[in-house]
Amino acid sequence: MGVGLADLPASRDVTGGARCERRSIRGREHVKGAVDKAKGAMKDAAGKLVDDKKLRAEGKLDKAKGAAHEAPGDAKDAAKRAEKEFDRN
Repeated sequence: MGVGLADLPASRDVTGGARCERRSIRGREHVKGAVDKAKGAMKDAAGKLVDDKKLRAEGKLDKAKGAAHEAPGDAKDAAKRAEKEFDRN
């Protein structure tokens, strides 16, 4: 059995702030998305190589799932950047 992201220990912030936890959640979504995209690309390529339409479809689905995982993290990052810009002005 493999080790999933849920099996890894939670990140710790020595300052005790919740800010680090929010960052790790956004980072976790980006990592999940990147893993799914990579897995999908491998399945898609393998399916193309052996001419397996089902494997290619699974790969495309995994890539779409990866993009969906990254979207909330990207939106949160954009909101945070906008908030910082607003605070500066």
